[in-house]
Amino acid sequence: MQNVAAQFTQEMLQAEIYIDLVNSTFDLAKHDSKGLRSKHPVALGAIDVWQKARKMGSTVEAYDGSYLSIYAQFEFAVRNLIEVFTNQMNTKIPIYGNLPNGIREWYPKGCSEILLHIDHDKYQHITQSAVMNSLASCVKCSLKRPYHLIPEAFSSHEHNLLPSVIEEIFNNRLGIEKVWQKLGQETVLSTCLGSTNPVTAAQRARMKLSVAITQRNNIIHRGQAFSHLGESELRDTVRYFKALVSSLANVLDKYLALI
Repeated sequence: MQNVAAQFTQEMLQAEIYIDLVNSTFDLAKHDSKGLRSKHPVALGAIDVWQKARKMGSTVEAYDGSYLSIYAQFEFAVRNLIEVFTNQMNTKIPIYGNLPNGIREWYPKGCSEILLHIDHDKYQHITQSAVMNSLASCVKCSLKRPYHLIPEAFSSHEHNLLPSVIEEIFNNRLGIEKVWQKLGQETVLSTCLGSTNPVTAAQRARMKLSVAITQRNNIIHRGQAFSHLGESELRDTVRYFKALVSSLANVLDKYLALI
């Protein structure tokens, strides 16, 4: 799980570099290009950027686009965490009947959801026969013939990754109860949210994710009174997502060590 979190941190670093690039571009546009006569490729490129930045006028479109990309990367990272956890659990516990009850109870339901929507793009890499074979492997398995799970049965969801959706996935599918309370005890998240109290940190974490999703939806379904994101809000969201993904990875690692 830590590899997933580390990869996401690198992706968010790239997002922050992009924010810096946007700012540098518009700072460049504030200057007068009079007297700049160099034919060096760097100078010519700077003039081209300067001209286009002046036509664009503001950073709002770039920030809105960055936000949507950052949010999409966050959702993908969470799904990836769940799928890596599923694969590692599959390896650690070779007998299906030894899995936690919640996981065994959910798995057929998760597989049925995949079969009902097998024509969706996100399931193009999965076949009906693969799902059926997986279910069959869970019925008759042994150390010589271990079962094999389809991770998407646990990670897939049809809604925005609201706090309640994260809670549903971790509690009902993975058997991890009170996930937000556990997240509130993670130092990296509580530090990011400015609270050493686990209860307060958990409350702030839930609220911040709800606000992030509302902002994501507002960008897509904007109305006349829509307010664009500022740079500080964008950077703050990046910091929060990094802390949340890292904390989710820690919670999953600790759970895997116990089962």
